[in-house]
Amino acid sequence: MIVMPDASLEQAADALIGKLLPRSDRLRIRNGVDPEAGMGMAGINVPIPVPMAWHPFGGWKRSRFGDHHAYGEEGICFHTRYKSVMQRWPDNRQGSGVQHADREVTQPIACSLTENNKMTPSLPFALNRIVAPSLPLAEFLDLARALKAGSIELRNDLTGNEIEDGTPPERVRELCRAKGVRVLSINALYPFDVWNNERRAQALKLAAYARACGAEGLVLCPLNDPADPRSRAERVRGLRTALTALAPILREHGLLGFVEPQGFESSALRRKHDAVEAIKSIGGLDVFRLVHDTFHHHLAGEQEFFPELTGIVHISGVEDRQVALAEIRDGHRVLVGEADLLGNAEQIRRLLELGYRGPFSFEPFAESVHALPEIRPALQESMRHLQASVAIPEGCAA
Repeated sequence: MIVMPDASLEQAADALIGKLLPRSDRLRIRNGVDPEAGMGMAGINVPIPVPMAWHPFGGWKRSRFGDHHAYGEEGICFHTRYKSVMQRWPDNRQGSGVQHADREVTQPIACSLTENNKMTPSLPFALNRIVAPSLPLAEFLDLARALKAGSIELRNDLTGNEIEDGTPPERVRELCRAKGVRVLSINALYPFDVWNNERRAQALKLAAYARACGAEGLVLCPLNDPADPRSRAERVRGLRTALTALAPILREHGLLGFVEPQGFESSALRRKHDAVEAIKSIGGLDVFRLVHDTFHHHLAGEQEFFPELTGIVHISGVEDRQVALAEIRDGHRVLVGEADLLGNAEQIRRLLELGYRGPFSFEPFAESVHALPEIRPALQESMRHLQASVAIPEGCAA
């Protein structure tokens, strides 16, 4: 500490610049301007000059500890690998009249170091509305914030909740903005692959609501009906017809279509591979993405992963060993824990290794989950379990 009564601003600054450990410097003056001098943290008539995110933990010269800032994004740089993705999705359809600009996205991937010196990606969790369907929207958003889940998914199949209860989309948007929560999607347009005038009207109505409430897209679920009389070829044609009709609607509303194959044997679209083939065939790579659902991925026995085309990952677990694979239904889907039979951790790890960096959205349908008096501790435990289970040796991505 240096006390210089009646010193000029220039004299005080010169004295401080000469210090070798100028972590922070405070000037008390009656008039003058900020000194443009060689000091890292300068305060003018303030008790303690702590500009937080704008400076390293120390000051300049020998008081600077390390070579990164201690706050903000740089605080995790030493555990971070940056991934720059240059994407180009040309529209091959002649006469479509649609032009697409190339997109470049730089994504910082935050990681933490485990006790075994493995890098664990900080999973970007999200909450599907089915997690807590009885909570009012405002309380559901508070739950997401408390769990540091920055994204949610709304649903149009929950009686008494927003959308179905007539809540204006502007109100939903206002609440989400106030809470700082992102709306990933509205679940769902069903059965999207059986296209007719009724489905078109439903799609237009849902798309308008999604755009007005700030949602980024619509989840598209295929027909799941054991009595579906269509042949495989007819189902493929129906899928492509629906995607072709949906593409301009999505483009007009500025939305993405998240195609979610269902692993049930009675589903018209069981595998992501078939969805990708259909999307490519109609030139829809600009507006369609996949939902990788860990439950349906396991049921379908699918081995392929499509991280570059995956927009959302739905996660849920199954722990009942008494139920045969072909008999597992949504009602068996719980939060992911140690007894999970679906291999959630392995699926998530593989997606991360292949470069997926999108949200992991909890989607438990089981009544046992909905009946919990407090859902937050259960979600925290599931998050902790998954976070600890996906450690990847030597970095965050292959």
